[in-house]
Amino acid sequence: LNIRQTIEGMPLTFDGESVGGLTAVIQFQITHPTAAYHLTIANGRCQFHTGNAADPTLTITTPTDVWLQISSGELSGQDGLMNGQYQANGDISLLLKMNTLFKSADDVSYEVTDQRPAGPIPLPGMAWMGVAFAPWIFYWVTSGIPVVSAAVTVGLPLLLSILIVGYRKIYAKPTVMEWGGLAFFTLASGLSLMGETGFTVWGSVISSLVMALLWLGTVLFSKMPLSGEYSKWGFVKGLWNNSMFLYPNTIISLMWGWQFIAAAVLGIIAILLPEQELIFTVFRYLLLVPAFIYTAVTQKRAMELRVDDYDAAMGQRRLWAGMGISTISGLIFTATMPGFDTPLLGWVALVPLLILLTIAPVKQRFMLAMPFGLAWSIGVHNWYPHIFPPALGYFLIFAVASFYAGVLLWGLWLQDRLSGWMKLLALPVMWAAVEYVKFIAPVVEDWWFVLLAKSQWRFPPALQILGVGGFPALSFMVMLVNVAIAFLLLAWWSKRSQASSKKPDFLAPTIALAIVALILIWGAISIPAAPDDTFTIAALTDMVNQDADIQAASEFSGDIGYVADSAAMSQAIFDVDAALTRATNADFYVWPENEFANADDAAFTSQLQALAAEMGGAIVTDMVWNAETGMHDTAVLTDQSGENGRRAKINITDGEAEHGFAAGPEEFPVFDTPQGKVGIGVCWDVHRLWIVRELARSGAEIVLLPMDNDFGGTPTFPPFHGSDGVFRAAENRVAMGLGTINGLSLVVDPYGRIVAEAPVNERTIITGETFTAAGQTLYTRFGDWFGWLLVAGVVVLMGTAVFRSDSHAKITTNLRE
Repeated sequence: LNIRQTIEGMPLTFDGESVGGLTAVIQFQITHPTAAYHLTIANGRCQFHTGNAADPTLTITTPTDVWLQISSGELSGQDGLMNGQYQANGDISLLLKMNTLFKSADDVSYEVTDQRPAGPIPLPGMAWMGVAFAPWIFYWVTSGIPVVSAAVTVGLPLLLSILIVGYRKIYAKPTVMEWGGLAFFTLASGLSLMGETGFTVWGSVISSLVMALLWLGTVLFSKMPLSGEYSKWGFVKGLWNNSMFLYPNTIISLMWGWQFIAAAVLGIIAILLPEQELIFTVFRYLLLVPAFIYTAVTQKRAMELRVDDYDAAMGQRRLWAGMGISTISGLIFTATMPGFDTPLLGWVALVPLLILLTIAPVKQRFMLAMPFGLAWSIGVHNWYPHIFPPALGYFLIFAVASFYAGVLLWGLWLQDRLSGWMKLLALPVMWAAVEYVKFIAPVVEDWWFVLLAKSQWRFPPALQILGVGGFPALSFMVMLVNVAIAFLLLAWWSKRSQASSKKPDFLAPTIALAIVALILIWGAISIPAAPDDTFTIAALTDMVNQDADIQAASEFSGDIGYVADSAAMSQAIFDVDAALTRATNADFYVWPENEFANADDAAFTSQLQALAAEMGGAIVTDMVWNAETGMHDTAVLTDQSGENGRRAKINITDGEAEHGFAAGPEEFPVFDTPQGKVGIGVCWDVHRLWIVRELARSGAEIVLLPMDNDFGGTPTFPPFHGSDGVFRAAENRVAMGLGTINGLSLVVDPYGRIVAEAPVNERTIITGETFTAAGQTLYTRFGDWFGWLLVAGVVVLMGTAVFRSDSHAKITTNLRE
């Protein structure tokens, strides 16, 4: 054993029966390397402490190797003292009693076999660990079986968790894993009852992340690592708070935490690769076997583990636990994003990360924030290599991860230097303001549109705030709730542990949560039921970019390009889209952005008119318009009487510009139809905040856009692009119809509710029933006022932080003088 373990182990060999009424303090001053420990003896007990004692009875000053030799019997304590190998000051008689007070380690047994947790069920501690795992294992096994209902998959684990916690609450004390099981399965039951489709798919993965959080959390925030709560019953109580017991259990708990992170990753792969699902699922659950074996072996060898520098070793283990917690926050928050769709978790996903970063040393914050940034950036930007050259795409994923970590640190820098309600607002204001600026900034605005707010794109009550302040208001709300919950938990912890002399602030975060709750309640009750006078929008997904026969009709073999470059290719695309159109009846049909023909080519415009007359509805197509202002990618609205109107795409991509397209004029005509005033645009127009807003200002009640989301068939990009359509609808109270090449085709009502959606990479047509809403929203009238208010808020908060820092420095200087 090292010197700390040797002295720390002395209370385990203490003979309380031999001391009588002895009260004493033995101080150890260790040299080479320097350290200080002391033992207190009172009431027949001996306890170990780090640091210096206030009034020691005996002080022993010794080099490390000398005391280790005395402890092992290699050197006589009396001889060492006489030879000056160590010094003793104070009550020397106490030194002479050491052999009587402390037995030889060989005469002491540390393990016990008959010690059990309290209660009538006489299970060993480690058997209780198996009991605590039972609800989770049942959930993991049944969640992948389609014939087992959600009521059984979630309900039975919830019942088991209630019984376990109830029993342990009566007779002992529930562990973090037992409380965590009750909390998770209660949440899972609520989400299942609410019909959360995202949780149905990703719930098993999320459960693994929650388990990882429970195990790693005890390494950071508890005196006893989670495995120790169960294994301690196999050892004498004097060992429970000993580093020789805590260290191996820290390693075990760290292993379990990362094991569950690995299990979550395997679960994600199993879902994304359904043809390999069985293999990855089996491998995922087989990881439990070596984990249990490792736990048993390590606990048996606990007393054999040597740690030369306990504090440094524990610091490294806590750092790895922190990086695991950061990764968990990133993965859970990824699960809330478009394509994963568990929006309610977005309000709590960042809480573990924020607590971690708040209490972490400043020099470790960036390292701890990076796993979150990487997990989230990989999860939500994995389509970058499909859009950019692969090397650049992968570099950008890493660069964006670093950026997000930097924004977190910037917000925490503000948070550290402010107080009161400003401290609470620092990170929400910073994050939402930075998001807004990068969304509208030149160059990056086209491809950097993953937002905190996008986590709520399927949660209409939250989307109603978009009509007030746009997406910055929603991002601000989501971050504010995460920060407020983190503050409440830190305040509770501070009060419980008395870690600070300051009175914990529960009021400000509670008020913040109450305000957000009221906004969400307002959002829920402000969404009306669909009126009687509805209409239908049909949106096509035609897959022409992935259709080998259609591409073979191109005059440029192997070059898909941006335009149907032959009459045969144009006709082939028309035939596919016409066949899809004839599959359903609707008032509007929105075709994809496929530039299938020239907008003034009578051979195709006449076919479109005939098809519109046949179907009794209006058709929005994407065509090429050779105008005086240049060649435009153009949306054309055609009804049974012919062309009703056209509008050129304003927000063109670099690729389109390279192919000779020009941006359309910034004009926003709307067109009368029996169902309401229609505004039209093309694809990337939905990404700009102001284009749909200007259409709404011009009176548009319905906005229809042909779109192309097909970048090499990647399934992860379309949901992010499609969510732009949901946001523009809710911001401006307009009904939206999006027809796409490869998905995600959508029909959205004016309140952001998705009423129809198409799968990705599947040729189909969808039909959704929607309606028009009267009046303009505050956002439509005043635009991005809240985004700019946040930018101003950052300036004010930073000025306040700098002023306070300068003032504090001046006050300190004056006091010193």
